[in-house]
Amino acid sequence: MNENIKVNIEEMEEHKTILQSYPIKIYIESTQKCNLKCIMCDIETYSHEKLDFPIDLFNKITPLIAGAEELHFYYVGEPCLSKNLMWFLHKTSEYSFLPKIFTNGTIVNEQILNIFDERGVFVYISLESVTKKIYEIIRRGASFEDFVNNINQYVKKYNNRSNDRFHLRLSGTISIDNLPEVLNIIEFAKTVGIPDVLFGPIDFGLYSNRHLTCDDKKAVYYLERGKELADKYKIRFLCPKKIGNYIIENNDNWQDFSLPIDKFKYESLEKYNFNPTTMVCGYPWMQTIIRANGDVVSCCHGRHIMGNLYENSFDEIWNGKRYQTLRLQKDFNKCMGKGCNMVKYYYGEKNL
Repeated sequence: MNENIKVNIEEMEEHKTILQSYPIKIYIESTQKCNLKCIMCDIETYSHEKLDFPIDLFNKITPLIAGAEELHFYYVGEPCLSKNLMWFLHKTSEYSFLPKIFTNGTIVNEQILNIFDERGVFVYISLESVTKKIYEIIRRGASFEDFVNNINQYVKKYNNRSNDRFHLRLSGTISIDNLPEVLNIIEFAKTVGIPDVLFGPIDFGLYSNRHLTCDDKKAVYYLERGKELADKYKIRFLCPKKIGNYIIENNDNWQDFSLPIDKFKYESLEKYNFNPTTMVCGYPWMQTIIRANGDVVSCCHGRHIMGNLYENSFDEIWNGKRYQTLRLQKDFNKCMGKGCNMVKYYYGEKNL
């Protein structure tokens, strides 16, 4: 653990408002472009500029990177469309942080696979259904057959990897109407050879009739069956621990077997997510998002703009009035006056 991580965790636990440390979980919006128009995504309204993260802005934030534990090269957009992603991964090869990307899996080639393996990238591949009709309804603009072909390329590279930091995880965003796909996705992971699955909730707010809290019991039923199936196949599994008013006691099997990525585990960052039982959140201390237009954003849930790097330095923003106000909150249920969907869903304490 480097000194910045140690100090950041201490300052977080002490709830300091002005920090000596930098964030340890950093999101870089490598691009705002995407080749799909998924039904649950608001990219058209949130990222209409379609910018790539510029190299000059990346150079400006280099001092932050050395002390990070994780650097996520995505936010809104498909990172494999970024003209600078390969450069970012090469440029940061000297640093020890774990690089992560979140991809829709529709864009892959030998160059991408080679750099992911050489750099040791933790790759989340999003997938809501392995039923062709449902997949193509959700992932508008994608072909299920092409997606499966790409997954097979990923798995072939993973099975012949040179770096155990290269890891594959299927990440399913689940709503009340595609819950049965939880079991199908785990069967798919077993068939193609992906060792890790994670399920998260679609949340359109309380006005929607699709979020998991519309039928807590149904959600818990399918996720618990999913856990049993993942246990059977020795596939790593994680789903929300809390769904509305229901608690899933065994929401993961992380302690039951090991994977090659485990040797690179760091401090458990996820235990500092918003906790709906205490109303405490660690994001204002440990995490920040830097968008391609220079905006510094609090997190993907609140999306509070804390400042812009073309107007102020990161140090000025990180300890500025808005971040201080964010850290002074006693109850994060309404974060700076805005509701957070983490109130309804909680993962518990997990690594990676």
